[in-house]
Amino acid sequence: MRILAMIIVAAGLVLGGTTGKLTGTVKNKNDNTPLVGCNIVILNTDLGTASNPSGEFTILNISPGVYSVKAMMIGYQSVTVTQIPISVDKTFRLNFSMDIQVVEGKEIIVVADRGVIQFDRTNSEARVTSDVLETMPLTEVSDVIKLQGGITQDEGGGIHIRGGRGSEIVYMVDGISMTDVYDGGISVTVENDNIQELQVISGNFNAEYGKAMSGVINMVTKDGGNTFESSLNYYSGDHMTSDPIFRGLDTYSPFNDVNIAGSLSGPLLGDRVTFYSSGRLYRSAGWLNGLNTFNMYGDTLFIDENNNRVRDIGEPYHDENNNGQWDNGEFYVDQNGNLDWDDPELTLTPETKPMNWVDKWSSQNKLTFKLNPKVKLRIKYILSHDEYQSYDHHRRLTLGGRNTHFSDGEILGLNFSHSISSTSYYDLNISQSKKSYKNQVFESVDDPRYQIPDEFYFAFMGQNPDHPNGQCDEDDVFHDEDGDNICDVSGGEYDEWYYDQSDFKYGETIVNSDYDPLNYYPLHAYARWGLDMSRFYRETVTKQVKFDFNSQLNKYNLIKIGVEYQFHSLKLDSYALMDSSENDQTFTPVKPNLGDKFDLSGNPIPQLSVPLQSSENIPSWVTHFHPNRSYYLNSPKEFSAYIQDKIEYGDMIINVGLRYDYFDPNSWVPMNSHEPYIQNPRNPRLDSLSVEERLNIDWGSYSHFTIDDDTNDTTWVRYSDFGGFIDNDGLQNQKGWYNKTTPKSQVSPRLGIAYPISDKGVIHFSYGMFYQIPRFELLYTNPGYKMPETSGKFGIYGDPDLEPQKTTSYELGLQQEITRDLKLEVTGYFRDVRNWVSTGIPIDLGGGASYFKYVNKDYSNVRGVIITVDRRFNNYYGWHIDYTFQTAEGSNSNPSEEFGAILDNSEPRRSIIPLNWDQRHTLNASAYTSYHGWGGHILMQYGSGYPYTPVYTSSSLQGQTLANVLIQNSRRKQSTVNFDLKLYKEITFSRDIHGRFFININNLFDTTNEITIWGDTGRSSGTAEQSLAEENDDGNPLRPNTISDYFNHPEWYSDPRNIQFGVQVSL
Repeated sequence: MRILAMIIVAAGLVLGGTTGKLTGTVKNKNDNTPLVGCNIVILNTDLGTASNPSGEFTILNISPGVYSVKAMMIGYQSVTVTQIPISVDKTFRLNFSMDIQVVEGKEIIVVADRGVIQFDRTNSEARVTSDVLETMPLTEVSDVIKLQGGITQDEGGGIHIRGGRGSEIVYMVDGISMTDVYDGGISVTVENDNIQELQVISGNFNAEYGKAMSGVINMVTKDGGNTFESSLNYYSGDHMTSDPIFRGLDTYSPFNDVNIAGSLSGPLLGDRVTFYSSGRLYRSAGWLNGLNTFNMYGDTLFIDENNNRVRDIGEPYHDENNNGQWDNGEFYVDQNGNLDWDDPELTLTPETKPMNWVDKWSSQNKLTFKLNPKVKLRIKYILSHDEYQSYDHHRRLTLGGRNTHFSDGEILGLNFSHSISSTSYYDLNISQSKKSYKNQVFESVDDPRYQIPDEFYFAFMGQNPDHPNGQCDEDDVFHDEDGDNICDVSGGEYDEWYYDQSDFKYGETIVNSDYDPLNYYPLHAYARWGLDMSRFYRETVTKQVKFDFNSQLNKYNLIKIGVEYQFHSLKLDSYALMDSSENDQTFTPVKPNLGDKFDLSGNPIPQLSVPLQSSENIPSWVTHFHPNRSYYLNSPKEFSAYIQDKIEYGDMIINVGLRYDYFDPNSWVPMNSHEPYIQNPRNPRLDSLSVEERLNIDWGSYSHFTIDDDTNDTTWVRYSDFGGFIDNDGLQNQKGWYNKTTPKSQVSPRLGIAYPISDKGVIHFSYGMFYQIPRFELLYTNPGYKMPETSGKFGIYGDPDLEPQKTTSYELGLQQEITRDLKLEVTGYFRDVRNWVSTGIPIDLGGGASYFKYVNKDYSNVRGVIITVDRRFNNYYGWHIDYTFQTAEGSNSNPSEEFGAILDNSEPRRSIIPLNWDQRHTLNASAYTSYHGWGGHILMQYGSGYPYTPVYTSSSLQGQTLANVLIQNSRRKQSTVNFDLKLYKEITFSRDIHGRFFININNLFDTTNEITIWGDTGRSSGTAEQSLAEENDDGNPLRPNTISDYFNHPEWYSDPRNIQFGVQVSL
């Protein structure tokens, strides 16, 4: 007897970011009447329900995956439907028709028919399951995200969803936010192998999602099951190309890049406690090579007797005193670490070494406790570590002394999920995430390698290298003012050519007649020394509690209510090591001490009598202060609540929601914007006050300044006589140096509608208002408003009182089934963005000085259309194509752009221009196949050129400088194209052990895409400056490179071809 099982697929509801929904009806096959009390069970789970008097059933809180569902009722044949896909935030509709049982024990098994149209989807999104991730030739989540329609990337690889800034994305992992509020990135690395389902919402999202304006990246990680499973994934490879722009990549080293990943999962106490644990180790030597010729102190790593910049046979180590042995102070690379000069150091030569190496590892662990069939407790712990160096073209011959970057992420989370019934459940999430980042050369500030040796001290300070004897010879660049033949301390400051970390002190003054910078520092030359003295550390800790309640109230309404509280702790410490003494010829580093209170002129500042920990009303930058060190501690707070309802009325689907967000920056801003710096006021009448007295200043009793229009002189007047500046109206009635920041709150409506136009097509419309606090980096940067008492322009300073940024978004879309496996989708969208952060107008300080801070004033609008054709996998193959046309225009691409224009004496922008990531045309395509164990997946990405600002070189200028009148972003770079390929063969080693051998080829055709370009030509490979430099090349022997080398930047191009071979084993 035939049993009819009718399966209808629908989707679109946002449920909780981690689970999906199953709903449907059960009816008698013969008369189509509803069957009451039929048991519906999801096999191999504890989830199930019974049909109501109308024959309807609903099951919520289903983890993503593929399931079999069984319908059972006395007197009727049981029906099992297999291959039912449950996805995050999706509803699968499953309708059963059951026949009266004739033969006892007979069961009908039916494979689910997955439709290609999602009838209740009210926004745009993309989904990638773990099965698809395994076949893709990509190893990082960010690479998968960039494949989706409407997503572009900037010059640095940053992701932009529908024309928004890179920090407008929220990252969710298992239902909780993992966004690093400092810069808008993700707090911890989540590996592809650990993802059960990746969801990218690029359209308008429902009310449960907030703190984002462009999109949501939602990742659900894998759980342990009832059986033990393990996997091992290994691959290695190298970049290889014949393109001469990349040096040293003409041979293939199979172990240049190595990846090892593994996982283990299964039960601990039967099915009551399960676990999932994984780890990954990845090391890449890099592909942007340097030639290690000079050490960081300026000495060669060999004696270059013939001055050819290459160590030839017979050129020994640097035996400075010619005694035939290595002595303290003579430089070499101690390869075997025995502190002696011996083999193999004797044969050391300048070697080609990659400069952009990466070492990273990660681990993910999850315990799941089934306390009873309706209650689950999950404990999750994810941590990651990245360590790397970046390529520095200027330092290509001096590889030492460069900063190493360290990034660490950590998540500890607890999820308590209680299914009250099959139609109601709640989730409680408690978590803490931590992201830290630092860069430094050596771990300890006391590392002796920070100390510049005597014989190289004046190489750093600018002495003529022909006489490195520590004395002022007649042709040295220092002028011996007192004639003692010693370079004494004179208190001057010299900005070393190859450093921007700090000003170095030097002895004696530089006299121009004795100093020829073009000789000692030839133009277009690589650095021949360099030790980075800068050190940076930041840390973001976020503690959050989140509660979500879901209930299918009736046939028409699924209600979701949630609240969330986040407490952030931000720490930043940035400084450059200083010379502890300028009375000798040795640079001895010292860390700027926060306990030393001196202003920028070196004058002592009175100490505060009350320490920070006992006075919460004193900002950290007041008590923890040094003029050459940026330090802060901040503890902002956030709260949000939302309610949303999915209304299913006939064929129409309506998602409607409302969200409330509250933010307390919990900081301070200057009461008087023209007198922001409490440690060193501009007004001389305030100098006699202690810091405590300034904290409680009565502005009506003290003076401020005004500018005399006739003489441009600064005049100090009392507020009792002068009402103050217009923007400080009423300041004469105020007390206190600082004002507490004001909390911000906003309400965001969300609406989505889907309406089927036939049984094979549906249209949707969505609207939403989205608010987001600017990234916290802009709120708290440069705290304390430290600035010298000189004229000039200072900034940019953060503003903790910035307003939320606002986006209003509209979307209209169509889904249409073309064939059983083929779908067409067209989506149009418009986004209007207000209150983007930018640089404000100069704030006058008097005496010819002004400063700038971040303000809300920028604007942008984005318009676009996405056309997608998708052929789902069937009969051994599938493919996908999406095309996006988009315009992204605005007043400024980044918040500091206008400040840079002001420093260049350009007019601030008064018009709308293409944003830096305004890529008008993008095309993504993929095709995949699998046949009897053989398979392949090829990806293609095409993008039209990004905008750039044309410039004129100095050699082409005639008369008036033209740079200030060129239209920004008025021309386009070259288009880019890239292909990636993965081929694999499935292998069965035994009944329980199977695996696959695979090869990944990224940039299959070794395309050299131009990413960064010269402004005069619009190309990476040529500039008029190079031709001019070669015409005027004087052959300076102090230039260790050719002019061509200097102008050819390998880092300005896309990565060359990368070939990886690997094996994956599972059991």
